[in-house]
Amino acid sequence: MEGSVKLCYLDPPFNTLGAQSTRGHYRDHRTTPQWADLMREVLGSVHALLRHDGSLWLHVDANELGTARLLCEEIFGADNSSGVITWERTRRPVFLHGQMSSVTDFILVYAKDRSKLRPFTDGATERSKRTPLAHRGNRAVELAFPPGTVKFNCGDGTYSAGDHSSPGIDAHLLKDVAVAAGRNVTWLHLTMPSRYSAAKLNQMISDGADFIVPKVPFRPSYIAPGGNPKLVTNLWSWQLESMETNEDAARQQKELHPDLPFPSAKPEGLLRKIITLASEPDDVILDCFAGSGTTAAVAEKLGRRWIAIEESPRTMNSYLRPRMAGLGSIGQIVEPVPDKPVVASHFQVFTDDQWGLVEPLLPNSDGRRGRPFRNQRQVVEGIAYRYRHGIAWRDLPEQFGPWQTAWKRHRVLAADGIWDRIQNLLQAEAYAAGATGCPVFVDSTFNRSHFQGSNLPFGTGNPANDI
Repeated sequence: MEGSVKLCYLDPPFNTLGAQSTRGHYRDHRTTPQWADLMREVLGSVHALLRHDGSLWLHVDANELGTARLLCEEIFGADNSSGVITWERTRRPVFLHGQMSSVTDFILVYAKDRSKLRPFTDGATERSKRTPLAHRGNRAVELAFPPGTVKFNCGDGTYSAGDHSSPGIDAHLLKDVAVAAGRNVTWLHLTMPSRYSAAKLNQMISDGADFIVPKVPFRPSYIAPGGNPKLVTNLWSWQLESMETNEDAARQQKELHPDLPFPSAKPEGLLRKIITLASEPDDVILDCFAGSGTTAAVAEKLGRRWIAIEESPRTMNSYLRPRMAGLGSIGQIVEPVPDKPVVASHFQVFTDDQWGLVEPLLPNSDGRRGRPFRNQRQVVEGIAYRYRHGIAWRDLPEQFGPWQTAWKRHRVLAADGIWDRIQNLLQAEAYAAGATGCPVFVDSTFNRSHFQGSNLPFGTGNPANDI
């Protein structure tokens, strides 16, 4: 499986931070550290699965754009950034921001190895397109055109040397030039601020490039032969091209699911463009946030193989599977392996083996007055999660229960020295497994220390203070 995916498109929850916000069927109110932790895990897996000539396309809005870029550069490397696409997602502006309306999303494109990633091309360059050689602001260059290399639309005859300037362009014809049958029959010598250097122009002439002077004053233009692959731009707008928007996605979902359209799907046209640009038929396409199955459906229609990952059985059975069945491709459903020795959930902090070490250190509520302790593992993992991510107690995810319970339990464990024993035990296990870093807490600030960066050998000083 590793190294087999050509293209991965990710459309994660946008993390809108509403108190109980959802995006489609997904919780969308994580704190930024929680969202970053989720995406770091996903991106790390994607990086391993991509081919060396593969690419990641990560779809976000402005809310977590900065965090997404930092994560991608951490995992893929800044040198493998292949651009940021701005997609005009709607024809109707959204006025939720106090200062300006919002109409765009962003798609971050990163290569596994940019040196092996082919250019993203869409169509061919226009035939006979003219590119003026004069470029205001550039330095003046002497341009020399051999006889017969320039077409003239301003009539035959002999044109005398002299000033050919115009506002903003200082140009001079250095020698008389004779034109017959619409071509120069003598050398054409000009000075002007040029788009190309003299050496570049000479190479173009040697390669058989064609040029034209439409009128006086002389302003030669390069005539492109056309037909070459055209690089895609990073602005995708329905106002500039035939680009689908969220309004098209809503219409498509209404056709697929008249009673309950999927609310946050992307339009098929957007995925069609991405998949066409970044893959070939029979390549493997991956979507780790499959949702309604747009990526898989478009990949199927374009003759690609696909892998769709969806955490919600309800979404998979209500949207993804019926949609793919309608295309004659239900795919192979792979169920999770419950006894696999890995962390099964984003919010499961300890492995079962680690919990087996921690649990005997904890007090229990047997024989104590008052209510019995809440789920020990849930609360202790909540404490560890808070330490790991450096978040405030109030930001503890709801999966760990009331934050007040975790805060009170931590006070008891810390006062009795139990929390230090838990940390020391887990750190010793990590070091034995070859870990090179450990957490350090200064007041409420989370940091990470690399013990090899110290000038003291590990184990120096009071063992209780070792980090």
